[in-house]
Amino acid sequence: MASPVSATSDIDRFVGQQVVEVVFVSNGIQIRDPAVYDLIETDVGEPLAISEVRESLTHLFSLGRYGGISVNAVARDGGVALSYDLQIFGVIDRFEFIGKTELSDEDLRREVIRNHGESFPENVTASVIETLRTYHAGRGYLDAIVEANIRRFQRGNTLSLTIRAGNRVRVNRWLITGVASAALNNRLRDRLGLEDGDFYDGLILDQRLSEYEAELHGLRYYEARLSHTVERRDDTAVDVRLAVYRGPRISVTFDGDEVPNATVEDLVPVAREASVDEDLLEDADLLIADYLRSLGYRDAEVMHTRNGVVDEISIIFEVNRGPLYRVA
Repeated sequence: MASPVSATSDIDRFVGQQVVEVVFVSNGIQIRDPAVYDLIETDVGEPLAISEVRESLTHLFSLGRYGGISVNAVARDGGVALSYDLQIFGVIDRFEFIGKTELSDEDLRREVIRNHGESFPENVTASVIETLRTYHAGRGYLDAIVEANIRRFQRGNTLSLTIRAGNRVRVNRWLITGVASAALNNRLRDRLGLEDGDFYDGLILDQRLSEYEAELHGLRYYEARLSHTVERRDDTAVDVRLAVYRGPRISVTFDGDEVPNATVEDLVPVAREASVDEDLLEDADLLIADYLRSLGYRDAEVMHTRNGVVDEISIIFEVNRGPLYRVA
């Protein structure tokens, strides 16, 4: 798609002449923005070249601030003076929802603000539309239609968003992977409140998955992960696939010398990070040793070992404090 940038048709007759002045104008007012001047190739004192005019227009348009850019040339002082006319995008400072939205205005407004802010340039309108389509799809309205119209007022611009949410799909089947038995499958369905034929709502489902994941972390399944994907069957139904990874139950302990006034949770953040990645454990070795050295155990050494099988893992930090050095 061509950029809305242009040069006057008579600029060609100035090619080769020395550029004696470059100015930028917006709404009839000259602007002096160093960031804008840094982008142009048509430098004062240099001969005018059409290729440099085109590059300058492209650079200016890439800023994303301007809805249209043109350049005019006039003879002056034995050379050529260039004037770039910058048409600044209007700012949307209010938006409203019209039509059969189905979802609450509060939820829709929160989603727009989360992604684009409370005000935004007109040129992100297409992105706002896509944000709302994606949000509706995630809530079960897979064919939502969103249209936008900008209403201009003296005190600001309003983006009117007309939404036709359409029908909400239902869940044809819940498919659960990563669960070892039918009994555990049924227990998980009950825990998450999953019923065939329910309306699909990805937002609520993800909240339930996150809550259950947090419960598993609290039971020391620190690497537990739950997620879901959707496969559309037709206009009215989807299959939802839950991927469940519980991972091993993990215990973390200190062995050897005591670590004064500190707990495993303070110095080994496996619960907080929900990970027993080897890099994290090596960092914990250093953190524990540095903590002990700060207490005066200058020769402190710490090394961890990992033991166990698939379902149970024990991580032991062997602590050797060494002698306590005191300042006389």
